[in-house]
Amino acid sequence: MKHISSDKNSDYKDLLNLLEGSQVKKQKRTLIFGEKILNEWLADPKYHCQMLVHWSEEKLAPYLKTNSTMALILTKDLYYELDAFGTGTAIGVFNIPEIQFNSFESPPKGLEVIAACGDPNNLGALIRTATGLGVRQIILTEEACHPFHPKTIRSSAGSVRVAPLQKGPSIRSLNAEIGFALDMHGQNIHQMNWPNDVRIIIGEEGPGVPEALKSNSLSIPLHPEVESLNAATAGALAIMSYMTAHKNG
Repeated sequence: MKHISSDKNSDYKDLLNLLEGSQVKKQKRTLIFGEKILNEWLADPKYHCQMLVHWSEEKLAPYLKTNSTMALILTKDLYYELDAFGTGTAIGVFNIPEIQFNSFESPPKGLEVIAACGDPNNLGALIRTATGLGVRQIILTEEACHPFHPKTIRSSAGSVRVAPLQKGPSIRSLNAEIGFALDMHGQNIHQMNWPNDVRIIIGEEGPGVPEALKSNSLSIPLHPEVESLNAATAGALAIMSYMTAHKNG
């Protein structure tokens, strides 16, 4: 059991830096917050817990009885600075897996979603929906935030753990033959005759998709006073459109 009482401690600084996506990528580990999500990750043999963190040895004791992992005790001030979501529970430090690269050399199988979501809350919500509805692959472009960013994990309700994730190239390198992009000026999605094997492309919040993808795009009809939907909501509606068409078909 290790104790840290200074915010100048290098190990503590490394943990605090994990609240940023760039450091998750660099350190190849992430922070897990919340009792339910933490217990799910601890029970999954695919993920290794490096350490459990709290200010109270008593709070960590139940976990240490069943998990042979290191315990890190912080001062209350340091713990509450690290506890970005105010959970008050043990924080897990987990190794994260390498994500396979998809170069799009092979055609899609079933429904695949290409996402360039840079906002971790949007990406987490999209991953949760796509995983829950059975999307075969979720392919993250270079513009997407890290899927194991603590905010992404939190907003996905932990489903990132089981999501069918891949990484891909920049959305700007894609062409219209890759799949159907979501764009406000595209074909009405309600008129779409969905093929069995297809990719849906979801652009960055704000910029949307590059011009090169707009020649093969789908739009979601909206009230004239509503300009657009956020990326997670638009993606969820597109996924449901595909799923409903194949269920009814």
